Amino acid sequence: CHTAVTDLTLEAGEAQTPAQLQGQQVESKVSSLQVLNDEFVMLHLRTSSADNLRFFAGQCAKLMLDEDIALDCPIFSCPCDGQNLYFIIKSHTENPQEQAFFNGLAIGAQVKIDGPRGDFYLRTRSSNPSLFICDDQGFAQIKPMIEHAISIDRIKNFALYRINTKDSPAYYNNLCRSWHDAFDGFAYTKMPLESSAGAVMAQIRSDGLDLSTFDAYIAGPVDFVTTISEKLTTYGLPPQHLHSQMHG
Repeated sequence: CHTAVTDLTLEAGEAQTPAQLQGQQVESKVSSLQVLNDEFVMLHLRTSSADNLRFFAGQCAKLMLDEDIALDCPIFSCPCDGQNLYFIIKSHTENPQEQAFFNGLAIGAQVKIDGPRGDFYLRTRSSNPSLFICDDQGFAQIKPMIEHAISIDRIKNFALYRINTKDSPAYYNNLCRSWHDAFDGFAYTKMPLESSAGAVMAQIRSDGLDLSTFDAYIAGPVDFVTTISEKLTTYGLPPQHLHSQMHG
């Protein structure tokens, strides 16, 4: 036991990029299954207090019920709590692997988490205002970025443009509206059903954002992400401040 008699400076080895995080295999149990609508369920997994998952906001993980039933999913929760992990699962799907995984879920079931994975993550050392653009599938990775940015209180201004789809859970819009109501620096725009990259860009320009000052995070279909990325850089976003994730 030692007692400091003067001020001390402690140096901690904190990971700054996904490459600096070692792969982990963490055991968890199903804590709850919250039905969001006819298509989606929010899965809550809880790890032991000594076996939390370390990850960056925006990353994914592989969930395994056994060696044959596994699913790759974005981590739908903030890294500030690595013991309580959330994932969005499709309850109705034609994908046999997704359906087998959903059918195997039950309260108390054991799930092994293998991760984290992916290079799409929030740059927490930047204090630039942040622009987030996504569809509903991409929201699964954007949502934890926003929550983590709020928790570290370094980024003061946010702008989220979320593209509505016919299967959008009301939970998504309600959550985004709650951020908008709670934080003066948070601007939220729900784009009309299946909005194009051109429509999103037109709305951003109408809102008068000075893109030269922003970090941008985009998650959506390949064609959409490619087009909106080109438009953002054309109108002043520094290319090195653009981060994107594409899905099929």
